[in-house]
This record gives sequence, structure tokens and C-alpha cells, in this order.
Amino acid sequence: MSELDLAARLDELVRESNADGSGESPAALARLLFELPDEAGTADVALKALQDASPRTWVKLDEHLRLCSFHRPGSFARRRRAAAKAKVSSPLGVLRALCSPDGRVREAALQRSAELPRLLPVVVIRAADWAAPVRDAARAVLPELLRDALRVPGARAVTSVATATHLAGRRRGDFVVELAADLLVDVSPDVLLAVRNADGRHVRRLACRVWLSRPDTDVRDVLDAVLGEADNVCRLWCARHLVERALAEQRSDLVEPLLSAVGGDLRAMALDALVRLGRSEVGRAFLGDRSAGVRAVAQWAVRRDGEDPVPFYREALAACVDDGTAAVAGVLLGLGECGSRDDAVLAVPFLRHGRPRVRAAAIRAASGLGGREGGWAALLTDSAPVVVRMVSRTMIALEVTVPVGELWALLDPARPRHVRRAAYLLLRHRDTWTRLEADLRLLAGRDAELGERARADLLRWVREAVNAYARLPVGGREVLEELLRDVRDVLPDEVVRRLRWQLGH
Repeated sequence: MSELDLAARLDELVRESNADGSGESPAALARLLFELPDEAGTADVALKALQDASPRTWVKLDEHLRLCSFHRPGSFARRRRAAAKAKVSSPLGVLRALCSPDGRVREAALQRSAELPRLLPVVVIRAADWAAPVRDAARAVLPELLRDALRVPGARAVTSVATATHLAGRRRGDFVVELAADLLVDVSPDVLLAVRNADGRHVRRLACRVWLSRPDTDVRDVLDAVLGEADNVCRLWCARHLVERALAEQRSDLVEPLLSAVGGDLRAMALDALVRLGRSEVGRAFLGDRSAGVRAVAQWAVRRDGEDPVPFYREALAACVDDGTAAVAGVLLGLGECGSRDDAVLAVPFLRHGRPRVRAAAIRAASGLGGREGGWAALLTDSAPVVVRMVSRTMIALEVTVPVGELWALLDPARPRHVRRAAYLLLRHRDTWTRLEADLRLLAGRDAELGERARADLLRWVREAVNAYARLPVGGREVLEELLRDVRDVLPDEVVRRLRWQLGH
């Protein structure tokens, strides 16, 4: 195989291994590296391809190279002698030696200082090795190697730190994580930025934590990170940092941009900081926010100014009756959080709103205020699953009953899935015998959508119920006995006997 073809094949295996570290690609990559000749040109091609390997690929490569040594023909002593020779022949041989199953070979490979910088991720792995002599040898050389790699922003620095965080869950992985954190404190801003932009969330969080603790961190960069960071944890850390700086320096301009953030937690933190800085009037604009946390802070801000948020919600709903957008949902939910029982009627017109989110909010607001709107049952056939889920849970919580005949009709297989699920849920919460009949009907009909749920519910009832004290309706025993005969082949015999005993047999 020519060097050009070898490079293409290695690049392909590295890409596949990065995409799926638990598949066959890491093993194929290890086998190829294990069989390559110990030539300088070949080693350069191989190590260049491995520069793009992810931490997970390096860890898997370490495991599979060790397995390749185990599966090599010959006695263990012969394999050990072969590995000892390979480690001194080329950088590729050092890689194989560092991943050898023999701890003495791994330890000796760590003395080859000239080749170790290009194999830094493996040195990081060896610093968490299970063999103490290997581990100590790796920890002796790792600080200087890692410090040297962190002098310039590049793949070697990022991959090495990422490999350290990848080993955090290992029994002996604390050393490499703490070492990486200590060294990141003194690196240049460019290097820290490169590590912060790494793919893995663990390495990003380590770099972010170090970055926020440094005195030279610019608040404008922190603000950019809050608005552009993909990881939720890093984004929250950056937001808290801005809030702390804003409160300490009495600077509202540091948190004002967060009021337009997508995440409700960020908006709530910013609004809370502004209120603490004496900007309570800002809260009024967020009383109808879609986030419950933001609404809570806004209501607190309004009350802190000596006002009541309820009149605002009443006025806003009166002005939004013909509003076709979903923005009114936050106003409805806010009214439900701090209104009175008399305000429940204000939510009723929105039960027919064109947006499912608004209809669901109206149900929640009306029920939270103690309303018992008689038209809720009609919403059980709503086209939006979110509305049907909300109304069914509300009816169960408030013990609003629907005629059983109507619920059986909603359980018809021709109905949409979300409607049938809601009907089944209401039947289960009706009474014991209705619950059992619903389970048995679905099992007898070999229902593809709800059959497994019904079977699980029936088994749970049999396991937990002591006795059924409710009186059977007229003709109920005959219906249940007929259904039991139809499901004997899908239920354990003991369950059938227990159900027959509950029926008086």
C-alpha cells in the first residue's frame, strides 16, 4: 500500500472511529496500526492521521492495540520480546509499546522522550494506568509535555486536555484532570479559547470554569459566550458570572442583553439582577413571559413596587381576545398563578383559541383558579395532543366526570392516538371495575397501541390490590367474565385466577 493510499485509509478509519467509538472502526484502526512496518515514513503518515483522533478514539485504540498483542501468535515471552524490540524502532513502535499488555514494556516506552510529544494523548491515558510503576512514570513526564503542548493553540493541546477530562470517571483519573486544570490557569487566551471551543462538553466545562476564574477575563467575551455557548452548563456559569459582576459593580448594562436570551433561566437571572439593582419597573414587561421562572421574578418585581400584577393580567387578556398569536399563553398562565376564583371565567374564551399552546394554557389557568368549565369534555377530541393531555389530567385532578359511554366511544380504534390515550386514562381513574374492563377490552381486541399499557396496568393492579370493595354494576360480572375468556392466552394463569376470584368465583 502506497503512503498516499495508507493516509487515505487511516483518515477514513479515524473519521469513522470518531463518529462511532464503540463500533468496529476502532478495532480495524488498531489492527492496521499494529501490522504496519516500523518505517519512518509510515510512522509519520500514521501519526499525522491520528492528530484528528478524538479522546474516545484514543481510549479505544489503547484497548484494541492491547488486544492485538494478546492475539498475536506465539508464547507470551516471545510476544513480550517482540514488543520490546518494536518500541525502539520507530514512533509507531513506541505507540504499540505504550499500549502493550505488559506493564514493563509500557513503563520502558515512557522513557522514549523524543517520541512522546506526538503521542501525548496516550501518555495522558498511561497517567491513569492501573499499574503503579507505569502510572508513576507517566506522571513524571506528563506535566512538562502537557505544558509544552499548551503553549500554542492546536489540535494536540485540545485533544490532550480533552483526553484528560474523558478519563475523569476512571478510578485513577483525578490526577490528569487536576493537572490539566492547573496548567490551563496560566495558558494564553488563544489556547484557552481553543480548548473552550472543543467538541466534548466535559473539556468545554473545565476550560470554562478556569476561564471564568481568571482575572483577565473580559465581560464582553463572557456575554458573547452566554448568547452563543451551546452547552447549557457553561452558559449558566457565564450568566452567573455576569450577574455577580453586575451586582458587585452596580452595572445593569452587563445583564440587560440577557433579557432577550432564548433560555428562560437566563432571562430570569437577568431580571432578578436588574430588580436587585433598583430597576423594578423592568418587571412589568415580563409578566406575560412564556417561562414560569421569569413570570415569578416579574410578579415579585411588581409587588416590590407596591403594585398587584393581577390587574395587568386582566387588562392584557381583555385586549388579547382576538389575538391570534401564542404570546397570550404566558398572560393566561400568569393569571392562573396569582388571580382569584372569579378570574377563571376570563380564561374560558381562550379555550377556543386557534393556537394549541393557548388552549392548553387556558385550561391550566382556569383549573388553577378553581374553575370547573363544563365544556372541557369537548376538548377531549381536540386535534392537538398537548390540549387533550392537559384537559384529561385536569379532569382527573378536579374529578370532573364524563359519561362512560362517551369514553368508550373515544376509545374506538378509528380515533387519533392521543384521544384514545386520554379516554383510556379517564377510564382507568373512573373506578375499579371500569378500569379492569378497559384493560381487558384492549387486551381482548389485541390493541396495537394501548394493549401493552393495558396489560401492564392489569398486572400492576393484580399485584397491588388487596380486594375490590366497590359493587359491580348490573351485568358487569358477565361482561368481565366474557372478556377474561378472550384474554386467557395473553395473561398468566395466576392473574386470570386472581381476577376470577375478585369476581366471586
